[in-house]
Amino acid sequence: MKIPKTLKIGATVYEVVRQSSDANGEKHLGYCNTGLAKIWIDSTAKQQVQESSLIHEILEAAKGGYCLELEHQTLGTLAEVLYQVLRDNGMLRED
Repeated sequence: MKIPKTLKIGATVYEVVRQSSDANGEKHLGYCNTGLAKIWIDSTAKQQVQESSLIHEILEAAKGGYCLELEHQTLGTLAEVLYQVLRDNGMLRED
């Protein structure tokens, strides 16, 4: 999957930043800040982990942008299932 530099989610264009999670002093595979319209992905993680993390953060942005009431564990499970379906059915192109 190509991880873009920007990503439109709903009406908002998010900046997608790939950097070491140590760069900001915290250890996260991904992080979404809806107020800043920014998603961070850990560039030191394996490609599949980065891809899965991006899907998770897209769902986090949708949760915040549309006031969805989802527990973090539920959101994480949905992200993993969606990623696996896309991957197993050849819907993610390799870049």
